Amino acid sequence: MAVHRVGMAELKIGGPGDRLEALGLGSCIGLAMVDKVNRVGGMVHIMLPDSKIVQGPVKQLGKYADTAVPELLDQVLRAGAMRERLVVKMAGGAEMFSFAGSDAPKMAIGKRNTEAVNGFLKEYRLKLSGSDTGGNKGRTFIVSLDELSFMIRIVGKGEANL
Repeated sequence: MAVHRVGMAELKIGGPGDRLEALGLGSCIGLAMVDKVNRVGGMVHIMLPDSKIVQGPVKQLGKYADTAVPELLDQVLRAGAMRERLVVKMAGGAEMFSFAGSDAPKMAIGKRNTEAVNGFLKEYRLKLSGSDTGGNKGRTFIVSLDELSFMIRIVGKGEANL
């Protein structure tokens, strides 16, 4: 069994027996896609909703929701997953800091990340089958491809299945 730690802006693919982990999700989104039959899957650690802020080509496709969702789907399918068997779940999107003033909605990165990922999942006709987002607590998202389990650890609250 290999443990794949998915750091910020990273995307990793695993196979049967592997485990995917996104640690320290605050406003970031951990998005997982797993083929429930052949146990191939992937996870991406999305930091921001939109790559339009980048001038020039995007170098880290996992960093932005608009590039991460299609890239994760593409890589999972290339690894042998079947689209119709995908289980799609996400965690994160917390508001870790409170901002006052007129720029507060722009700074709501967790909420904006969650909305962006949901929008792109809808655009790619992918059904979200589980989600744990929002609030103001950090999370860790762990996917076991062997057991087909999706677990969330929330700071101060313990573990829960997703």
